[in-house]
Amino acid sequence: MVTERGKPVAIMLPPATAREDRRIQTMLRKGEARWGDGKPKGARRPARIKGSSVAQAVLEARGSRT
Repeated sequence: MVTERGKPVAIMLPPATAREDRRIQTMLRKGEARWGDGKPKGARRPARIKGSSVAQAVLEARGSRT
């Protein structure tokens, strides 16, 4: 168990067993799961947002407080 300031934050486990690996391979073969091929691609183009940018809104909010 990994702790931070005395509180558990993670549990260390051994790598998957051969049985678990076989189950994963079976799921992949049946099409019940698929193996990721790296970083998610996300949207092809960023969404267009109307109005001012978030940065502009933050600057305006900061200006109104001073």
